Amino acid sequence: MKRPKLPEGAEDLELVECVYTTSPSPTVLEKEINRLPLDDERIAAAISATLPESLRSAHPRVRAFKSSLLKKPFNRYGFVESPYNSSDSLDIVVTEGSLQRACLLTSGLIKLCTAFGWEFGHASPKYGRGRGDTYFRIGEENVKFRIKERVTQHKRELTREDIQHKKKWGYVSGPKHEYDPTGKLTFSIEGIAAPADYKFKWTDSKKRLIEECIPDIIEAFIVAAEQQVNRTKERIESKRLYEIAAEKRRREEAKQRRQQEMISALVALAEEHERVGKINTLLEDMAKSYPNNCNVQTYIAEATRLLSDYAPLSNPDRFTDIFKHKPEYY
Repeated sequence: MKRPKLPEGAEDLELVECVYTTSPSPTVLEKEINRLPLDDERIAAAISATLPESLRSAHPRVRAFKSSLLKKPFNRYGFVESPYNSSDSLDIVVTEGSLQRACLLTSGLIKLCTAFGWEFGHASPKYGRGRGDTYFRIGEENVKFRIKERVTQHKRELTREDIQHKKKWGYVSGPKHEYDPTGKLTFSIEGIAAPADYKFKWTDSKKRLIEECIPDIIEAFIVAAEQQVNRTKERIESKRLYEIAAEKRRREEAKQRRQQEMISALVALAEEHERVGKINTLLEDMAKSYPNNCNVQTYIAEATRLLSDYAPLSNPDRFTDIFKHKPEYY
């Protein structure tokens, strides 16, 4: 593999990255070096794989991505602006000088990974503007990845127009900094943390380019897919336990409501029984007080018939109905 020559920048230039990470400790590096690689034929295939030298037979999405990208202006960091929220967009953030290399790397990975049965795809952003996710679908899981170039930052030298503008208005218009490409690419697996003894991020160095890390990248894809499967299982199990607890809580709340309804019905029935007793006492007193009054005796008889239909003791169904139609959880 022909190693691309990386441009050299001045030592005093400030390095700009959008993702801040901590360097692995010596212990982690030692574990990574001593870790045995996975015994997988896909990794063996990646070791002997070669990257294409041109994009003539590249994946149509990669060719469309490059064509659409070259029509866009540079953004404030010197990157070729990726078309946001577009079907031609990929999660590749590079300068114009590294665009061909990034596309060749992506095309080579697509050719290699599709031979494993993995599906290459892109998902549009769910909210607002963005490049969306670029991924390989491994089994039932989408493993997202990103290719990004590092750029250097330095203060922009003031032009004659800038100096005149500052004298007249007291400030300088336009950007304060300029950004220069480094040609150093970073390949990273996104959306999931690397387990112990593994890494999901590779950056060009003097000793090794990311193209030479393809076997490690394939191994990381396999591990990331397994990690996401386990995470999906944990999420499903957590959801199942939550639903069981929620159903138990709903049943307990429904049981308490049913008990309150039964108590309220019993209290109402007891109050009716008490009222019926008072009415019976009244009728008895009226019968004793007016034994010879036909009208009073007639109405007492009619009231007694009404009470026989209304009184709880005369209609036991009103009592038993309170305990009927209990839900199965009661």
